[in-house]
Amino acid sequence: MDVGLGGKEIAEHSNCRRQNAVMNKCENVEFKESLYTKLGLPNYSHYYWSINWVQTQSGPMAIYRTSTKVKIVDINNQQVHTVFSRTLGVNDFVVIENADGTTGIRARLGFSKEEVKDIESFIKNNTTDIEPMQMLQPS
Repeated sequence: MDVGLGGKEIAEHSNCRRQNAVMNKCENVEFKESLYTKLGLPNYSHYYWSINWVQTQSGPMAIYRTSTKVKIVDINNQQVHTVFSRTLGVNDFVVIENADGTTGIRARLGFSKEEVKDIESFIKNNTTDIEPMQMLQPS
């Protein structure tokens, strides 16, 4: 899976003094790995939020986000399907467990949100942007 490992750190400032009404001047900054921002929101730059595994009626699937796409790996059929694509980047995605047992995905693409209600249905009907699953060869 083509998931970037960078972006997992957030800045933690210390020894700060008020410089004016909108700015503080800090003497120290330390970078720490964090799943959440200072506001308690997910740090979507961290790779933890870029990969999700689901068990569907069609078998296990991996869903992951690159910088510009969200893809589904259909493990049983050894195919990778692009679900969302945006040249300027994909902010984040959420896996949705529907009441009827299906699984959906919602992605934030800039200021808009797009959703696929049923990923199994999407895979069955998708005829474009399919690539073979890459396999590691034993050494």
